[in-house]
Amino acid sequence: IFHSLGHSNEIREILRRIIMPLHDDNNSKPLPFDNVEILHTDFSTYVPVIYETVQSVMMSLNDEFENLPVTFAEGIPVRLSRPAKALNTWIKWVTEGYPQTILVDMISDGLISVDPVDDPPDSSELARVLRNLKIVSGLNRTGEMLRSRLEDLQSAKLSCGRNEFTSFKRTNDRDLNVEREIRYAQALISIFDRLAVCSQPDTTDLKKQLYNCLTFLKTCARSYTEIDNYGLQSLVRHLEEMSGATKSEETTTGLDIMRWAQNLTENVRIMGSGSRPGMIHVDNIYSGGHTGRSHTFIVGLDDE
Repeated sequence: IFHSLGHSNEIREILRRIIMPLHDDNNSKPLPFDNVEILHTDFSTYVPVIYETVQSVMMSLNDEFENLPVTFAEGIPVRLSRPAKALNTWIKWVTEGYPQTILVDMISDGLISVDPVDDPPDSSELARVLRNLKIVSGLNRTGEMLRSRLEDLQSAKLSCGRNEFTSFKRTNDRDLNVEREIRYAQALISIFDRLAVCSQPDTTDLKKQLYNCLTFLKTCARSYTEIDNYGLQSLVRHLEEMSGATKSEETTTGLDIMRWAQNLTENVRIMGSGSRPGMIHVDNIYSGGHTGRSHTFIVGLDDE
């Protein structure tokens, strides 16, 4: 029995006891993941913390991992996936008048897909370029400012000459590599054009709003890991079911479809699974404990 301050520290201590022998100089060995079961007392409190803490620890050990070595009997909240985070942030961007800061956050957090090219721009660099533009807010203004930025860069490239210079200096700005910055501006315009298709304000047509949500998920939201793929599929399925039950040109009568979509990301669970070889298993204390694994950790006993 051990005690830790905070739910995250509880999970970190469990993981330390499982994997930290990997870094010891003695002969102790890490526990095989498929010999470990974690039981919790509350889904909403512990499952997100377990997922995020395991993800953090795995990234510190191997930043190229794609899927967590954990199964969740009750599933995990879809809001932990990139598509759900992207949908939530996009809805906020649209409903609040397209503020620049929210778009910057979407891009810097890696929630928006970038057109596949041989050398795709880094999200942090794209966010830097967007942040430095004086857009403030507005859908049309965002597009105008991005295209103006590209035109300025192309003009600077012509004025510098093809062979004599590779950079130029703008007032209150650092030296910029023209070719690189043109590529960044083009990537941002590509992102904006995809967003603009599904982000036109429409507050009356219910089916159109659902179509916009679906279009955003299918064309703009980034999906990289297994949870992202499951999250995307689940959200698309729920939205398509709602769209199928909605008549053409039906108007909203007391239903805020954007709020409904946000609630969807909070309430839907994905990836419920039984125990699997090579993976830690997580279950509720009232239904779990039947896997026959040799090491069982129970968290949240102070809640009982």
